[in-house]
Amino acid sequence: MTSTIKVQNIETLNGQTTINVANVAFTGNVSLTSATVAMKENWNIVNSNNVTLAVGKNYAANTRAGALTLNLPASASIGDVIQVIDHHGLASTANNITIARNGNNIDGFGRNAIINTDRGGISLVYISSDVGWMSDKREQET
Repeated sequence: MTSTIKVQNIETLNGQTTINVANVAFTGNVSLTSATVAMKENWNIVNSNNVTLAVGKNYAANTRAGALTLNLPASASIGDVIQVIDHHGLASTANNITIARNGNNIDGFGRNAIINTDRGGISLVYISSDVGWMSDKREQET
């Protein structure tokens, strides 16, 4: 099995290495332990429990090892946005993704959000202290 990656350039800035590639094709399984995948927007693969999500970021939650709990930031500002998707399509099994509210409301209620559909996702926008994070859809309450 052969994979070819054509590298356009490699940059190091503030201790972080960025590799810009084009025309990437893989055959077989590809395993990433941690990566930022740059598409139209940056997507960060999350493999660990109790990660605090950062505003302005998009997350692909890796649920292969089991259920995940991801924490919203404890403080937020109006207009902050966070997106999370089920990376491997396993959220409808016991591998649910819980978005922990971390003290703020979600859709006006003191509850967490749960992604429990395969390839499901949620976009959250911080609206106000009483509404908290507004989701693009209603999620199962906990």
